[in-house]
Amino acid sequence: MKDCLYKYKDPTLPIAVRVEDLIERMTVQELVAQTISVGRATLLPDGKQQKKVLDSEKIWDSELIELLKFGIGSFQLPGRELPPRDSARYRNILQKHLLENTRLGIPALSQEEGLNG
Repeated sequence: MKDCLYKYKDPTLPIAVRVEDLIERMTVQELVAQTISVGRATLLPDGKQQKKVLDSEKIWDSELIELLKFGIGSFQLPGRELPPRDSARYRNILQKHLLENTRLGIPALSQEEGLNG
């Protein structure tokens, strides 16, 4: 893919090549950030802030912005308290923030509890 600036973003390359390129580019802070999982209490602001985020499709909470500046490995239950459509929108807003406001644009895993036995 000619328009890919970095190997890790080129879907035509083998995964091993892409992963090696990405890891070589990551700073220590970015590597550590990928090991962090943030819970819903940190991710979901109060009702007034929720409306502001959903209406503007932008994260406004300065503490959350600071937490995400190097990326994040995963979100736990983001938007769980919201109606399903708003919960999906909120997760998309979080991902968009990571893609557009972190140096490497690495998306996070969004996880719920998945028990099995």
